[in-house]
Amino acid sequence: MRKLFTTAIVCALSGALLGCPPPAGDNSAKTTTETPEGGEATTVPADGDAKPAEGDAEPAKDTKKSNGIDVSHVKPGQKYTYKMDQGVEMTMVYEVKEVTPEAVKYAMTTIMNDAPVGPPNEVEFPLMPAATTEATGEAPAGPEPVGTETITIGGIDFDCKIYETGGVKSWTAMKFPVTIKTMQGDKVTMVLENIE
Repeated sequence: MRKLFTTAIVCALSGALLGCPPPAGDNSAKTTTETPEGGEATTVPADGDAKPAEGDAEPAKDTKKSNGIDVSHVKPGQKYTYKMDQGVEMTMVYEVKEVTPEAVKYAMTTIMNDAPVGPPNEVEFPLMPAATTEATGEAPAGPEPVGTETITIGGIDFDCKIYETGGVKSWTAMKFPVTIKTMQGDKVTMVLENIE
């Protein structure tokens, strides 16, 4: 019974805390590149459709659809290990299976007492265009960050924005796996501890 209850908690927390979409309103999905003549730039919006500025010969090369999440460091076979403490200590491991322009696919294994809690779950983290409102075409407003911090794990720097809601702080990066750390009060409830 305890294992069933714990599994239910793990699944609920995984959905709530991990793989959260990036903060709304973040414009980091837009990139610009100069034309070869050094003239006007081409802007590539989050939906990946290049819109050449006047005088551009061709659209920008990188038109991969993305919600602005950097996956350049993600490779098949990598393992991302989280330590979690929600009253019960556990470890969660993401093993990357595939990286495509549309998604990062990984197997998520939850470990308690040095043993997996059931078989790995196959998860697909979508890399799709950022959400916009129909009326304005702008990203919906989201909460404002209360601070920033750079956290380095496995030699990878995660430039995090810190958000606080209902006594829970979360460190969110525009780099996969997005949620890097959460705290409730003074207690770290989840942290990305290792990347190998």
